[in-house]
Amino acid sequence: MLRRFSNGNVLMKFIACETPVVPDDDNTPLTWAAVVIQKDGQFLLLHNPNRKQWECAGGGWEDGETIEECAIREAYEETGQRIHSLKFVGLFKLYLKNKDQDEYGALYTATFDERLPFTVNSESDRIRLWNPKDTLDDRLSELSQWMIGQVQLAN
Repeated sequence: MLRRFSNGNVLMKFIACETPVVPDDDNTPLTWAAVVIQKDGQFLLLHNPNRKQWECAGGGWEDGETIEECAIREAYEETGQRIHSLKFVGLFKLYLKNKDQDEYGALYTATFDERLPFTVNSESDRIRLWNPKDTLDDRLSELSQWMIGQVQLAN
């Protein structure tokens, strides 16, 4: 166990690797992707009104897409931004309390060029570029905080 979050989820392990291949590990599935989006030394965050927190983009892997396509789609759906330079960082195994199961997530980093208009959607009510030295008007998700740290270590 690497970290227990206040919502009851547990970060079980992190595997830094070059491609998202899930190890043979208790038949734990790779089910979603997360992407830490960077621009000019800042991080693009979305505010999730349901969880009342700032987060990195990410979500469930859909049939017919690659895990990379999942990361790109989720970034666009949640932030309205078109990302590029997608780079795989590693896999993380997470125990999800609300599902009472373990799942793997694929962690990516990416960037974007021009900030496109944002439209409020079911998962985010606003976006912002954030410098970790700045304060936020709501909390930063503990998982997103950890993911940003992993990306900073990988750079």
